[in-house]
Amino acid sequence: MKMEKKILFVLLPVLLGAMAALGLPPSNLWWLLFLIVPTILYLFSKQADKAQLSQFGFGWSFGFGYFLASQHWIGYAFFVDKSDLWMMPFALGGLAAFLALYWGLAFLIAAKLHSRGHPLWMALPACLGIAEYLRGILFTGYPWAVFGQMVDGMGGVAQLASVCGMTGLTLLVWLWAAAPFGMWHERSPRRIIAALILLSLPARQAKLSQSCRKR
Repeated sequence: MKMEKKILFVLLPVLLGAMAALGLPPSNLWWLLFLIVPTILYLFSKQADKAQLSQFGFGWSFGFGYFLASQHWIGYAFFVDKSDLWMMPFALGGLAAFLALYWGLAFLIAAKLHSRGHPLWMALPACLGIAEYLRGILFTGYPWAVFGQMVDGMGGVAQLASVCGMTGLTLLVWLWAAAPFGMWHERSPRRIIAALILLSLPARQAKLSQSCRKR
């Protein structure tokens, strides 16, 4: 029974990561994040007393599922010559495994911050925002499929890119998606802060969409 729980605990973040990728264009199912991210935060909060390897592995598994799904288009090239098809799992899986290292480290650092009293629902978005920024510049950079690109389906919110850039949008999307967990898990005044962060999304959508119509 314990082994089955361990397998489920590894596979579930991978599945949730793959589902999170549906928030990217062209699917634009960004609203799924408001179910997926709180679930991830809840599961990860259970890792507070676990070993660092488990904390890292949880984040890595979530990232692996996300990047495996979001980078699936790379595999199309291997269908040109089917004799090369055997390389597709190694190329796609290897890339996803490497990119997931950034998320694994972000989860690990967020767990450390949480153990020192910082709210997990704020620490994790901050760490992932930094991790995604580093992913875009280190080793020549690979800034593809960041959470900030999900604003493509959020109407006028995409205009915020002119103010805070893609890194800022990524942080905002993570904070918006994590806010429901903060509202449920925290006490006042942090619960109020989480509610205000969540409410800022529809408010910003309405304001920026109205600005677009005026133009």
